[in-house]
Amino acid sequence: NQLQADLPPKIHLEQTKSTKREGFMVRRFESISGMGYRSVVEENAARLASLTLLEEQIASAGRLDEERTGRYLAEAKEIRRMVQQERNERVMQDELVINRLVETRQMLQRSLECLD
Repeated sequence: NQLQADLPPKIHLEQTKSTKREGFMVRRFESISGMGYRSVVEENAARLASLTLLEEQIASAGRLDEERTGRYLAEAKEIRRMVQQERNERVMQDELVINRLVETRQMLQRSLECLD
């Protein structure tokens, strides 16, 4: 009888703790994601600014010969390709993190359901 009386409050306490831990994990994930996103945006903005500057230099360098201009354009194209590749990789990494968070949350919920 004592065990039956003690069990519901303990289960409720454990559920409350689990909810708090889950909330902390979600807030932490969102914080880290936000910092990562800001970092990517800032990095991309810096690269785009560099790329734009490079393209402007190419445009204003009409006196350069075709071979040299071709090299600049090839470099600009390569930079664009690298930026796009990095963006795609970041998106994939973000999706992996989100999927892992969802899986962890589902595991926590299944664990809590087992306690009920």
